[in-house]
Amino acid sequence: MKRLVVAVIVGSFAYSALATFVGNPTPGNGFDATSAVSQRSMNEKGGGVMSGNARPMLNTINGAGMYYVGGKRVHTGAINDNEDTRSSYNGVTMGFQDGTPTGEPNPRGGTVAGSQWAEFGFDQPYDIKNVHIWNYNEGNQAYWAMQGMREVTIEVTNVGDGAGWGSTDASDWSVIFDGELAMGGTENLEAQVLSVPSENATFQYLVITSGLDDTMVNYMDAVLDGGAGTRHSIEAGLSEIAFEIVPEPSTLALLGLGALAMVLRRRR
Repeated sequence: MKRLVVAVIVGSFAYSALATFVGNPTPGNGFDATSAVSQRSMNEKGGGVMSGNARPMLNTINGAGMYYVGGKRVHTGAINDNEDTRSSYNGVTMGFQDGTPTGEPNPRGGTVAGSQWAEFGFDQPYDIKNVHIWNYNEGNQAYWAMQGMREVTIEVTNVGDGAGWGSTDASDWSVIFDGELAMGGTENLEAQVLSVPSENATFQYLVITSGLDDTMVNYMDAVLDGGAGTRHSIEAGLSEIAFEIVPEPSTLALLGLGALAMVLRRRR
């Protein structure tokens, strides 16, 4: 009995360490997932904004600003991929975009109406276990990180529009998350992990949409006005997003056998 318990525990650790993601973002490729993940969004920020640097939403899948710290994958808010300063006010490693005023519909079509949206497409359908999100983390400080996406709806589909993106038919989409994302603003920001319901696990396209309420697009009200709703904007962004793949049964079996072999070897 003791052997079985130890084997399960060791296998659990092995699975955690070997979790795979769409696009295989690893330290070896700079956490870049663009080999299998594409991205488009409603209205990206160009140059001349705050720091004067463009903040394309492509930065949310290309590993910009991502590091391993203490064995964990984190976003540092650093000035760029090669300078881990932990003190920059520069959002160049993140994605950022404008929204539309309250009451105006989401121009994407098919997904819920909202202030702004960002879409992610894969090279093929995948069985997704978790969606990992690092919210906007500019400068590792709440003052700038308050521009992270706050109230969002996340929808998925396996149906394309014939042009490389998700369907424009609302009946093809399923909601996997509807609520507030955790705010960034820490030196080594860890991901918020959102579990995907098993009935919606297989998909090829995902859209994140901010709500129509201006005061809930980002965290400016919560940080600056304590939720008073007197000081806000409709700009918001993210630092990174990654899509954890459900492990194949054969992979889990191999991990379990490997863990059991390790335990038996040690007992000898």
